[in-house]
Amino acid sequence: MWVGALLAAVLGAVLWGTGSGQIGGNPVAGLSAREAVALANAWFARGEPVTSFITTEALFLKWPDGREARVSLPANETYVAVAPYVNQTHPCRVHYISSCRAELPDTPFAVTARTADGRVVFDGMVTSLANGFIELWLPRQLELILTVKAPDLGLAGEGRISTRDGAPTCITDVRLQRAG
Repeated sequence: MWVGALLAAVLGAVLWGTGSGQIGGNPVAGLSAREAVALANAWFARGEPVTSFITTEALFLKWPDGREARVSLPANETYVAVAPYVNQTHPCRVHYISSCRAELPDTPFAVTARTADGRVVFDGMVTSLANGFIELWLPRQLELILTVKAPDLGLAGEGRISTRDGAPTCITDVRLQRAG
């Protein structure tokens, strides 16, 4: 009888929400920062109760049972979450994957990040996540001009971002307006 209860408890722990099949411990152990961020996004999308936020140094995670984990970002690049908006935004500095929301989910964007002298460090199409944010992995220690276009909506906007240590990882001031 107790074997069945033990098996049920183990199965419950596996299915509880680590998303990795691990019981207890650190579900992000051995993952790269990009992999850990993708997993945090998946947990958020499934409504799992894992608190996650990201700074220019690391991704931080906390589970309801008190376990915590930290995944360092690469030495040569950092993470920036951008929430292009039309009508409403929110002030933010540190991106909480587990709770930040923006107004344009699942929207394709043409994004370009360039230095003041015109050197392009990112140029591509990115679709915002279900939370409305665009995720960018950019070279560190730069001041950048960010151009964001929503071709399907006929909207565009521009902003300035930094990838320096301690810079904001949650950018919520790129307002989109009619492209003209």
